[in-house]
Amino acid sequence: MEITSWEDANKALRRMGELKIMTAMAAAEYKKFVDQAQAALDDIKEPADKEYAALESQIMAFAARNKADCIGKTRTKKLSFGKVSWKLTNGKVQFDLVEDMVIMNLRQQGHEDCIRTVEEVNKDAVLNLGENELLKAGITIKRADNCTIKPDLKKIQEEVAA
Repeated sequence: MEITSWEDANKALRRMGELKIMTAMAAAEYKKFVDQAQAALDDIKEPADKEYAALESQIMAFAARNKADCIGKTRTKKLSFGKVSWKLTNGKVQFDLVEDMVIMNLRQQGHEDCIRTVEEVNKDAVLNLGENELLKAGITIKRADNCTIKPDLKKIQEEVAA
């Protein structure tokens, strides 16, 4: 359909609204189906997850009591249905002071390599600069005059229902 008049545009808007309503109704049906499937899955998954976590916790407690059995370079105990391993991590950094104080202390000790600084352009602030300032900074603002098309879904739905 080629739009050659405002009446054609109005008919096209109506059709666009009908299509939006149709897809919204299909999406609602789909969501209902997915919600039912999710509920069925949850009925199975929640108790299974709880049992899994309980078994995992018990194995961890047992492994902690019997850590000496996990020998060798890999510190692993191989079993018929899997393995239990111990791995030493690099550690998790925790601050005993407020982060700003930690940064200040690291700077005073000469550990600049332990401080990360991120610099980036504040685009919201750039939008407030004048043309000369933008040109000097090597910035161009790309502006667009966008057309908005929005069918009146309420009115179309009322007509379809009537």
